[in-house]
Parts: sequence; C-alpha cells; structure tokens
Amino acid sequence: MKKIFFILASALFIAACTSQTEDLLTETGQEQVNQEIQEQEIQEPEGQEVTLCASIALGDDVPAGPQCISGKDSDPGSAAGVINLTWDKEDKVLITENGNSSVFTLAGGEGTTKGRFKGVLQGDGSSYHVQYPAEYTDDSLTVQTYVENGFGRGLMKMSTKTPGNLEDGFVMSADNALVGLQLMGDGAKVSKIEFTNCANSNTYALLCPEIELTDESVLFYIVVPAGEWAQGFKVTVYDASGEPIKDFTKKSSSTFAAGKAIVMPVQPVYQKISVFSVS
Repeated sequence: MKKIFFILASALFIAACTSQTEDLLTETGQEQVNQEIQEQEIQEPEGQEVTLCASIALGDDVPAGPQCISGKDSDPGSAAGVINLTWDKEDKVLITENGNSSVFTLAGGEGTTKGRFKGVLQGDGSSYHVQYPAEYTDDSLTVQTYVENGFGRGLMKMSTKTPGNLEDGFVMSADNALVGLQLMGDGAKVSKIEFTNCANSNTYALLCPEIELTDESVLFYIVVPAGEWAQGFKVTVYDASGEPIKDFTKKSSSTFAAGKAIVMPVQPVYQKISVFSVS
C-alpha cells in the first residue's frame, strides 16, 4: 500500500514539474516572439542609393534660362511672363512615398532645367510626391531679402502635380507667383517693402539694404502664394529709419498665377519731410 502511494505521489510530482516546465517554456517562447515583433516594428526600411532625373516645366515655350522674368527688360511697365528657373548648386528635393520621406541632393545639371539628384530611395518608387526645396515651409515667404534683378533662392516652391513612377524621372512646376514693384524717387532710401493680402492680412516683407531711389526706377521682386486675392492687396514702403513713406492699395480682386510674374507700373516715392520750428 505504501509502495502504491509512493508511486502515485511520484507521478503527481512529475506531472506538476512537467506542467511548470511547459508553462515556463511557453512564456519564454512568447517573450522571444514578442521581442522579434518589436524589433521588426522599429527596424527602418532598407533603401537603395539611386540617381533620379528632374526637369523643370516651362510654360508658353519659353527657353530655359537663369532666374529672371521674360519680357521685363523690353516693357517693364506692362510685363507679364513666365518665371524661368534653373537648378542651383546644392539644391535639395523632398521625395515622399507611401509615408516615407527621402532627401535627394543635386548631383548634376547645375544651371539648367534638367538635373540629376542622388539619394536613398525608400520603397519601390511606384507612387511619389516631390517638393522643392526640401525644407520649404509656409513661413518661407514671410521675410525675404532683396536680390538685384531676381529673388531669393528657395522661395519659388515647386512640386510634382501627379504621382508617377520615379524610374521615368519627374517634372517640377512652380507653385508660387512673382510680383515686380517698380519704384523711383528723390533720394529716399528704402529699407523694407511690405506686400499685404487685404483679405486675410497675410504680409510678405522684402528687406532691402537701404536702396536709394532716383529718377531711374528700381525693380523689386516679391514671391507670393499663387491664387486669387479677392480683396486686392496693399503695398507699404519704409525708409531707412523704418518709417512708412509710401503706401498704395488695389482694392479689386487680383489673381496671381503659379509660375507667372506680373510687373506693376512705376510708383513715385518721396522722402518724408521733417516738420520743425525756429525760435
């Protein structure tokens, strides 16, 4: 009887140990599986370094050229033309594809409308969106710096209009517009020009290195968002001391087309006369 009891007790003990061992192995195996899943989740997708071709779209059959405005030299009082863009050294584009983003840097084609960009491509390149410059934000236009006969680098945002296959390269089109302001005066020095959308009060400031105005007009370019400005715009000119010396407003609707430039008629700007008394 004792022997039977001992056998039963041993059997129960072995069964209990086996169950605990199986539970331990199950828990350990599940932990390993969970760890592998976590590693797979945080693992970055592998990419491949590739070279992609990028072209800048030109409208109205305008030939490629440096950053300038067609027609502005012949008749600036009524000039309206296409913005001619070329790729610059160290230009970068942002390629977004199925939630993944990659920055590509210009590797060839500087000074032309056809460039080659190198970078690490994530995914298969079957669907994409491209933006230039890579670091562009909506605040990029808020404060601009005067450039003689042109505008600041990276202000003219470009993008692809429809997704496509990267193997075929991509075509970029300008998203912003350009306004040319012609000013002349009697020696007044311009330090800043503000261009304001009357509908929403959005203001785009052009900082100037105290440019002196004479009887020969000076052309100032400001990059603005394309679209209809339903309530027109206001222009304010500031002198070297930071005081406003000229403002004019167009209250009717104005439309600024993407990739296009409009040069406004000449506006006279005069120095502010100081009022003083003699005792």
